[in-house]
Amino acid sequence: MLAPATRTAIRIGIASLRANPMRTFLSTLGIIMGAAALAAVLAMSDGVEVFARGQIERTTDLQTVIVRPLRNERLDGLLVPLENPPRPTVTDLDSLQRPALRHD
Repeated sequence: MLAPATRTAIRIGIASLRANPMRTFLSTLGIIMGAAALAAVLAMSDGVEVFARGQIERTTDLQTVIVRPLRNERLDGLLVPLENPPRPTVTDLDSLQRPALRHD
């Protein structure tokens, strides 16, 4: 059961919609077009992501690994730069490229 104030508001709203049919039509059309545009943009972005992932899977046989030095440290929620961040050398990179020897 609706409150009397709510019923009155609904009656006034319906009367306003009937009094301005062109405004009602254009507002409804704008809402429909906006929702359709949003759905289209989201669908396109999902499609592009699927396409890009497929291209990456077809062109590479392993996952890309990025090795970067740790330059910041999080302390109490703040990023604080490290004074002497570790720097990988060419020797370090060469050791990553060679397969590790297994000691069983």
